[in-house]
Amino acid sequence: MKDNSGGYWGWGDGPGGLLQNNRWYAIEQYVKLNTPGKHDGIFRAWIDGHLVAEKTGLSFRTIPDLRIESVWMNVYHGGTAPSPRDMSLYIDNVVVARSYIGPMSSDAEKAR
Repeated sequence: MKDNSGGYWGWGDGPGGLLQNNRWYAIEQYVKLNTPGKHDGIFRAWIDGHLVAEKTGLSFRTIPDLRIESVWMNVYHGGTAPSPRDMSLYIDNVVVARSYIGPMSSDAEKAR
């Protein structure tokens, strides 16, 4: 890290741009902590099953006692200006897992 707040990792690989209004998306992230003393950590993100971000060779920790203990979900409007109006966001079917789940099938999505 260059400063106290870390670095910016944009989701620029694949269809990682602006999301459309009034549409459900499957947003997935994967984090593998590094082995202490090595730069072998991994971060990946997918939108609807398409890889949109990947960083490898990461160092998240220096001691084995540091582990992932919770999930923190933040949503940002973007930029530095406040949103010009009230906005709503619906989050559903949150899953925390030790292996890849993947997005819902299109049949399951249509049944919603």
